Amino acid sequence: RPVMDNFKLIALDAADNISLTTAGTDADGKISLVSAVQGSNTAIHLDGNAHADSIVQIDGGVLDVDITSQAKITASKLWLDVDTSGDGAEDRTAFRVDFDRAVASSGTAAHNDIGIDINTNSASLGSSTVKGMDIDVVGATSGVHLADGIDINVSGADQNIGLKINVPDGASDHHIKLIAA
Repeated sequence: RPVMDNFKLIALDAADNISLTTAGTDADGKISLVSAVQGSNTAIHLDGNAHADSIVQIDGGVLDVDITSQAKITASKLWLDVDTSGDGAEDRTAFRVDFDRAVASSGTAAHNDIGIDINTNSASLGSSTVKGMDIDVVGATSGVHLADGIDINVSGADQNIGLKINVPDGASDHHIKLIAA
């Protein structure tokens, strides 16, 4: 079997496709890309943006991404599409943020944590609308359904506030505006 070891540079260049396939169907079929780069240098770079419509596709039964420091996705549009069948009984969450901070072992350092922080800035020369969040919840009457637009549960602090709204106090400003459909 061919072995490449201790090369300073290995380059694969093809006019068409490059395919890397293993025949093993068990743990022996694993492909690992491991880099020993340290610091803030790029360890592994997948470049698939020769055209704005180029697709980098990852197919897997489970996608497990472990990140030591931080994750950043820069895109003109980010879409999470989660679909499931309704045949079997199940409890499913499409998107879940689980953020936990452990109590410090000593000291009095303050922590100001936010589970989801949405910053929306929009400017226009036309008649426009900007929304920080648009929530559409649609149930069905095919069984017994309860649809909640927002379910807020706040507890465990010295002071618990269920909803805090801060808007300017102008003639056309509203803290809460309820509209009957």
